[in-house]
Amino acid sequence: MPAVDAGFVRESTAVNTVAEASHNIALVHVTRGIFNLMRMNMLRSREALYHQQDNVGLLDAQHAEIAKAIAIRDPAAARKAANLHLSFVQASLREVAMTDLEQQGARSKRVRSQQREASTD
Repeated sequence: MPAVDAGFVRESTAVNTVAEASHNIALVHVTRGIFNLMRMNMLRSREALYHQQDNVGLLDAQHAEIAKAIAIRDPAAARKAANLHLSFVQASLREVAMTDLEQQGARSKRVRSQQREASTD
């Protein structure tokens, strides 16, 4: 899982950079304070998102847009790029969760079917 770990380092650095660039001391403090929680969530999310090969290029491009807007000091563009990215991530994770639920439901049906067959024998 080195790609996830390397990606996390990039993303966590970006999150801290955005917080510090905001010059909002409360945001910086909160971001640092919940860093471990964010780290675990980001690792799980990245694993789910990057498992879908189609997402890799899209996510990298989204991150590049956010970084570019920050680099040229365009807060409106940075906000827009970040919001688009977060919307994409949210929708993608929702799709992953739905797929997981469907798979769990199918597994449960198979188990119940096997249990019924075993009890009738």
